[in-house]
Amino acid sequence: MAIKDFYVESRTINFPGGSFKVEGVSFDHLVKLFTEARDDMLGAMEMYDGLAESGEVNTMALAMAAIDKFPNLVATLIATAANEP
Repeated sequence: MAIKDFYVESRTINFPGGSFKVEGVSFDHLVKLFTEARDDMLGAMEMYDGLAESGEVNTMALAMAAIDKFPNLVATLIATAANEP
């Protein structure tokens, strides 16, 4: 795929009482996360590496562990994907 064909997908998340739009994580989002939550990003990467080495990578388990261990990182990721400050 050529860079000119790259498209960051977006979706609308609906919930009782409202909705918000989120988009796929881009390089700019990752830079923001490393800038604002470097220690948590590094911790999450170490956690993933540990699971990958053990062969126990499960997307749902990884997401739940990230929410538990790095709640500020997850909140920042969601806000960034929703283009909120």
